[in-house]
Amino acid sequence: MKSAEKIVVTPSAYGYPLLIKQLLHTPLAVAPEQEIIYADKMRYTYREFNTRVQRFGGLIERLHLAGETIAFIDWDSPRYLEAFFAVPMSGSVLFTVNIRLSPEQILYT
Repeated sequence: MKSAEKIVVTPSAYGYPLLIKQLLHTPLAVAPEQEIIYADKMRYTYREFNTRVQRFGGLIERLHLAGETIAFIDWDSPRYLEAFFAVPMSGSVLFTVNIRLSPEQILYT
């Protein structure tokens, strides 16, 4: 039996697990007032975005959906972006449903 080999950590490796919530760490620390602009229809800062993501996560908790698979159907929208963060951050799995499918195909998936 071959002995286990130690994995050498490279200097460029991150010092933390690569989780979706880590993607918000840098903009919140460096530029929390930087705006996210959606199709000239909506603007909000990373700080506001984070608040919305946390509220969405709170809803998932209140509905007792943490840890579940959550299907989400929507057009490309700020809500969709928020779901991409809030659902996995709550410990759930995000299942995106293609809005262009027929009702029968959506039911099947």
